[in-house]
Amino acid sequence: MQASSRIRPDILDEHAEEIEILWARRRDALWSHRETLESLEDLERRLDAHIDGLALDAEGAHECFARGLEGDDADAAFAAAAALLRQRTAGARERVHAAEKTASAGARRGIHEAIGFENPRPHVALQHRVDGARAACADPATATSTALFELGCLGVATDVAAIVRAARVPTLMEPAVRALGSLGLPAAVEALIALMETGAGPAAGVAFTRITGIEAVLRGDAPTDDDETFEETRPWPDAEATRARWESVSEAHTPDERRLHGRAIDEAAWLDAPHAGDLLTRREQIVRLRSRIPSALAKLDLDARAREQRSSAP
Repeated sequence: MQASSRIRPDILDEHAEEIEILWARRRDALWSHRETLESLEDLERRLDAHIDGLALDAEGAHECFARGLEGDDADAAFAAAAALLRQRTAGARERVHAAEKTASAGARRGIHEAIGFENPRPHVALQHRVDGARAACADPATATSTALFELGCLGVATDVAAIVRAARVPTLMEPAVRALGSLGLPAAVEALIALMETGAGPAAGVAFTRITGIEAVLRGDAPTDDDETFEETRPWPDAEATRARWESVSEAHTPDERRLHGRAIDEAAWLDAPHAGDLLTRREQIVRLRSRIPSALAKLDLDARAREQRSSAP
């Protein structure tokens, strides 16, 4: 890659900032019910353009490199490491790997993500088994977002209680509520309605709609204060009114039938159309498919670049 030592610092600032923003968006997009493989590909094109721009600083002298590699912010570390690796030089690679050895936990995460994004390794398909996820989620202290997701995909109605316990832990609230939405069962709907009266209200409303296809009824008195966060400004569902809507259709839902937007789920359809749907739904159905048929779509890495996903499962 051609480089210049005369690039304006403010231009490099802009590239670094945009990489941090776009990488955070990409990390979330992989688990989003609003994003598709097409929108992921568009986001990655923008991300690549800014990584190319920052990589033009051949000396890696801009302050964002030291700040990213020596700080504790995963997104800043990703920006620094990705730009260095994009230079494709031995010196840049050595700088990244040396930083990895002494990095803080946050920076190490970003460096690992950059290495995976810039130098992806051959994909090894994971074996998805519900027993391991169920064991991890039995105690909120050992539950993880990954285990909650797998339990949501593969669990049964009796797993709802463990997921709800995890939802009471602030750091697990969002993945736990998402897991209830992934579960797709009437028992999960009941739990989500109850969670609408807690700090998980907005996320519970989204998950409720994903299962039932019914819009949660919104209330006009969402909690607000001078220190409100983005989460607190999201539409807040009215649990009582939403329950009334659910009860008007709940008899049509059998206890053990998973539903998505009110319709029965057929994960086998993803064998023929592995890139269909939003990224969260696609991930859920492929995990379910692989739990039944371990060899299904074995080359497809759901965390890889969009173009690599397309080429591995055309």
